[in-house]
Amino acid sequence: MNEVTGKPEMFLTVKLSENNLTFEPAWPPARQEDAMALPGIGELMSSTTRTYESFIQAAKPVSDLGSQKECKYYVRLASQIQDAVTSDRRRLTVENLFYKVEVRR
Repeated sequence: MNEVTGKPEMFLTVKLSENNLTFEPAWPPARQEDAMALPGIGELMSSTTRTYESFIQAAKPVSDLGSQKECKYYVRLASQIQDAVTSDRRRLTVENLFYKVEVRR
């Protein structure tokens, strides 16, 4: 959260496909040091294309820290999955860890 504006700052940009997802940093440059201090961030960022299971395992330490602080990190989410049921399931996988702002197709 930006302390001046009160608006959320994005943590990651996540792109969903049927069998895996890709992601990249979305945090503002001023938050680089904060991002690098997050638990497990090195492991998470070591591979930015992951299966959903691998993403959950690698991102869980960051999500857990948010829960301990009674907050959640935000991700920008874009789905490239055509099937609505599959897209919803994959989106919910990420939503269990982070708040999301969904990018329209």
